[in-house]
Amino acid sequence: MLLFGVWWILDAAFVWISPRGYEQYYLPLNASAAMTGGYIFALYAEKFRNSKNKIGWAITGAVGLIVMLSMGWHIVFGIEVSPFSGQRYGERSRGYVQRWEEVRQFRLGAKMQWQDAGDYIREHSKADDGIYVWGWFPGIYLRAERFCPSPLAFESMMHTRSPEDMSKLMDDLLTAFNKKQPKFLVDSRKYEFPYNRPPLPLWPTMIKNRGDFQLIQGNDEQVAQFDDAYTKSLAEQFKDGEVERYTAMKPLRDFVMQNYTPVKIYGQFVVFKLRNK
Repeated sequence: MLLFGVWWILDAAFVWISPRGYEQYYLPLNASAAMTGGYIFALYAEKFRNSKNKIGWAITGAVGLIVMLSMGWHIVFGIEVSPFSGQRYGERSRGYVQRWEEVRQFRLGAKMQWQDAGDYIREHSKADDGIYVWGWFPGIYLRAERFCPSPLAFESMMHTRSPEDMSKLMDDLLTAFNKKQPKFLVDSRKYEFPYNRPPLPLWPTMIKNRGDFQLIQGNDEQVAQFDDAYTKSLAEQFKDGEVERYTAMKPLRDFVMQNYTPVKIYGQFVVFKLRNK
């Protein structure tokens, strides 16, 4: 049991020193916490059963239960404010109650928007057609049953990469795509860490409100005018290289605009199809 206790402390320590609080970082604690917590509960049950002062032990147990519930309340019922950006969600979310509702909806036949995108690609492509998903939505690959021609199939660090690293990423992607062009591209438009800035798109995109956008359709001059206005807007809001990252993505945006056509939009997901040549 000492091993499980030390295991939990080490896992917790790595979470505490991490610069990010992703939910999955807490998963490794579950096994050691379950074993250690079960052992502590067994010790308490034995003490309660053998003690003459049962009232004192009952109060101790009640206090422990209250503390446990207070610490885990948000896990079950969710939160209303993002711990990263401080923005309000508009409703209580990100708890198990919401997950249970999602599962219930799935059993009733409901689908998520990323599943719709994956289904569309599977129905309009062949097994050997490649696809690429910009952002971190690996489920689209699974749903579409298609592979990515690039060794870098996902991207969730676009806002934290240095501009130089972002430029190298673009070179690596385009090198892979020039060897085998994906039949479909999906811009997941996912808000990645630090969650307080708009997604870096595959296609010049005008942001209206959070989650609401419009693809810029026009000639090169109109696109250039938009890029100029958009980079000025980013420069005013962010001082940590976001403009340079957006600029570094230009070769990939140009590649998409020259070779692909937007064919479907499912909520935040934009599906692009390779033009017939």
